[in-house]
Amino acid sequence: MSEQLTDEMQGLTLQHQQQHRRRKRRDYHAYAALGAEEQTRAVTPPLVSPSGAFDPNAAASSAGIGYSGIPEQSQPHQQFQQGQFQQQQPQPQQQQFQQQELQQFQPQQFQQRQIQQQPQQQPQQQSQQFQQQQFQQPQPQQLQDESQTASLSVPVARLKADEYYADKQFRTFENVAPPLAGTQYEVVDQGNASPKFSLMTMYSIPATGELLKSTGMPLGMLLRPFAEVGEGASSESDEADGKTMSNVENVGNLENDMGEGPVDNGDNTMDNAIGNHAMDNAANNDAPDAGTSIDASADFGNTLPSLSKNQPAVPESDFSHTAGVPRCRRCRAYVNPAMQQTGYQMICNLCGFTSPVPSDYTASVDSAGVRSDFYQRPELHAGVYELRVPREYAAISADTGAGADAGADTGAAQRALWHVFVVDTSSTAVDSGFTGAACTAIEMSLYGRRGRSLPQGAKVAILGFDSRLKFFDLSPGLREAKVAVVADVAEPFVPFAGTVFGSPVESQDIISASLERLQCEPAACERTALGGALKAADLLLAPRGGGLVTVLLGSVPALAPGALPPKLPPHQGLRGMAAAEYARDVLTAGCAFYTDTLEKLYVDHCIGANFFVGAPSPIDLANLDHLSARTGGATRLWPRFAAERDELDLANAVQRTVRGAAGYQAQIRIRCSRGLQVDRIFMCGRAYPGNDGICASLPVLGPDTSIACSFTHDGKLDTKKDAHFQAAVLYTDPAGLRRVRIINSIVSVTERAADVFSFASADATLALLVRATLSKFPADTSLVSVRNLLVAGVVRAVSRYAALVGARISAPGELLLPRGLATLPMHVLGVLKSHALMSRELIAPDRRVNSFSLLASSPAPLLSVLTYPLLFALHSLQPSHCRWHTLGSPAVRSFCLPPATILSQAQLQAAGAYLAFDGCHMYLWLHTQVPLQFVHDLFGTSIDSVEALDPLIVQLPILDTLLSRQVRALCSFLSMHYLGLATHSVQICRFKTDPCEADFLQLMYEDRSAEMVWSYAEFCVICTLGSNSSTSILPSPPGRGLEYSRVRGVPRVAVGGGRVACFRGRATLSLYISRSLFLCVLERAE
Repeated sequence: MSEQLTDEMQGLTLQHQQQHRRRKRRDYHAYAALGAEEQTRAVTPPLVSPSGAFDPNAAASSAGIGYSGIPEQSQPHQQFQQGQFQQQQPQPQQQQFQQQELQQFQPQQFQQRQIQQQPQQQPQQQSQQFQQQQFQQPQPQQLQDESQTASLSVPVARLKADEYYADKQFRTFENVAPPLAGTQYEVVDQGNASPKFSLMTMYSIPATGELLKSTGMPLGMLLRPFAEVGEGASSESDEADGKTMSNVENVGNLENDMGEGPVDNGDNTMDNAIGNHAMDNAANNDAPDAGTSIDASADFGNTLPSLSKNQPAVPESDFSHTAGVPRCRRCRAYVNPAMQQTGYQMICNLCGFTSPVPSDYTASVDSAGVRSDFYQRPELHAGVYELRVPREYAAISADTGAGADAGADTGAAQRALWHVFVVDTSSTAVDSGFTGAACTAIEMSLYGRRGRSLPQGAKVAILGFDSRLKFFDLSPGLREAKVAVVADVAEPFVPFAGTVFGSPVESQDIISASLERLQCEPAACERTALGGALKAADLLLAPRGGGLVTVLLGSVPALAPGALPPKLPPHQGLRGMAAAEYARDVLTAGCAFYTDTLEKLYVDHCIGANFFVGAPSPIDLANLDHLSARTGGATRLWPRFAAERDELDLANAVQRTVRGAAGYQAQIRIRCSRGLQVDRIFMCGRAYPGNDGICASLPVLGPDTSIACSFTHDGKLDTKKDAHFQAAVLYTDPAGLRRVRIINSIVSVTERAADVFSFASADATLALLVRATLSKFPADTSLVSVRNLLVAGVVRAVSRYAALVGARISAPGELLLPRGLATLPMHVLGVLKSHALMSRELIAPDRRVNSFSLLASSPAPLLSVLTYPLLFALHSLQPSHCRWHTLGSPAVRSFCLPPATILSQAQLQAAGAYLAFDGCHMYLWLHTQVPLQFVHDLFGTSIDSVEALDPLIVQLPILDTLLSRQVRALCSFLSMHYLGLATHSVQICRFKTDPCEADFLQLMYEDRSAEMVWSYAEFCVICTLGSNSSTSILPSPPGRGLEYSRVRGVPRVAVGGGRVACFRGRATLSLYISRSLFLCVLERAE
């Protein structure tokens, strides 16, 4: 035995020469596998071969063996030399891979979970824990966070991910497990798509459908075609000059050269923007010297470092003047790096068919199968790239759904993206200040401080509405605003047919005059006809090939067509099924004018709609959200709009949607390898059948547009080959150029369940689970069933993992989770505690709809903070926190975030100050005993106490103190990194003083909520019971005492007080939760 071990160890040394038989390039393989389950600690294989090249046998240790989403060692799958993947013959007789380290939740042996925080500087800032009595429900026992280990902590996982990738790159082919969503990391494209564009639920997929079904995991992909990966973003910060918006008038003017097509947001012309995307030219001229630290000042020196680690823009190739784009003759896949090139032929990596190469695309090939123009053509070496296509792709066939595969040459010239701004001018909107804020936001989005404009050729129209419609003549020669009023809102017509649109550059003066008149003209009516305004916008854009409609609504639409009266509860005190039915009614879009008439018009005419709502009372927001989601737009809500508080966020949101529009007239097609097929596509808040991977057309696209799809097996996959996926987005960019964005993903194939779990992604799994569940509501299921389905999805994954992988190493009462899924239970619990799924009728109807829409459509980084917000202890900031650092190379920069705090009231310290961010709002929570020096450093010496603060403050003052620079830098980082905005308002909430403190306390997701939804400790107990039970458990929410439920004949489950028990015949598994102890006891009934 010892001799055999010695021989094996010698075989792993660098000096030992091994003969490897080289295979053909088409068989290169992405290894993602683990050793046998019984292996507890395998010997780490060498990283390099004797020749100095990477050894593919050492691949699996880069697959997240360390903490969640972070490889312990960055080891490649294969050699990546001269743009060519070369495979070496693996040695199956050796123990090649490390055994996975399990995330274990052990009630018997828990350790106190703590985030590193520095001690307080003053005696009065002692770590006294307190409870918010006025907002808490009575609980039999207060549950503490000690019941969870640090390995399951979301803040710990995020902190470790940021620390790991602070000085490391993520190589898309060599590394397997993607970082956690929201992590700052630099991507090196090796012919495989970055996780920022394409995120798979698993990176080692089962070879058969039976194996996939046995794991209980979804196989799917989360696409974000126009993720922001620009080389930098600029922002301006102005000093106060006495106007409300002067401080923020030009904040948020982002340079959107982020791979979204040639959008001109700066002084460069569109011609300069096109064709300047070079894959190898990633240097940033504004970057500081290596090894230096950037001071986190408020104005950032007029240059805000990129929050995406200075990623190069998406490269492009120009096929607009060629005979056609090289594609597979059988499956119509686009040319990509995984296709084998022979000079005059190419072999498809998806279907295996050999297709001829167009005559004008041929090139010489060397002995290794590498074309001579390998590095000059992005489609041969990049995982994400764009193709400028010829005129044959100019038109989308909406009826046939040809989309990215075919187009009819109509001869019509493509136009730049045109905009229509629809502004509410009712007396309600004018009196609340919404109309004035809307006009300011429009002017900011069109010009900003530097006179920036939309792409060359873009035009805008302005339409005001109350009970009538107001059209403005935007002829460049006019000196005064000229308006025409149309009283017929049911059948509107368009006056000024030739001059209703104007160029933002040529008609700048008249556009400004029209906006000034719009907000200064006396309002004549309280009621508004939104439906008539939307029909008029369709009349404006339909003859011009589509465009983008931006609606700013400040009142309740009360006139037909399209009246939206609020859906109020029938009576107070709704509980149980009555509250659930009311929630179903609120979330249902029942107005046929929006769901049928306008939807058909806007989709057929390629018109997108964005809604910014600031009505003083609730409206039927579900119908507006349905129209915006179906057309590729977005809906933003500001309940009880106050201009002095919400004007900044409104201006930034409008500016992002107008400037960040990536394109229109879009069609998406998803392809996959033989043996797989597209099952369902989740987009626009609903589920669509696979239909050979053809998605429904999207009128407009933006940086936050995301599509999820699930796959099923229609055959057996070959484990000797990889599985390939390709998404193609055919669209017209804002400059009017027709393009196709290609996203290629490569994953390995396995026959082992352990590999499937080991290389799973919690972020993609969460997104697919949430979208698949919410798509069934409200037509096919109830709100209660939605909650149960989400819980069942987590319990199913945990129980299958425990049965297939951890059966021989787990003890009773242990919650076993693979590294990639360690954060999944907490995120699902955050979904259960969101406004969308709350059962109380006290939740405002519009806030419920807005929360539901965000959960169903947000990309992975935003969904991560929506389901587990960020909480930072500002009183514990260190001088090294909240600074930009350059490490090794100017192109690698990262923002040093402070350690996040666990979302529990027990973690809130007396005399503390905390900043919370949930993806929509920023809350600055201040305890009444916060030191006076802290207040002076953050708000100025004119503020004597916390009580003297103005609760309507939305921006922190610009002070020359370390604390002020750190907090303002932190706020700017969070808003840009997750929302794409240069700044965001900060809402002050003081302890036991401001009403908004209740919203802040609702973010404490690890505590039991006010409506008795489980704490994190209790939810882990539910998962533990499910993984240790022979049958699945669908628990009912706990209430007073013990509540018993029987679902589909499963054993009786009792949840109440501090005890959770599952009764199964003679054996009773009882789990007790106490203040400082989590103990699992196995009792056997006599």
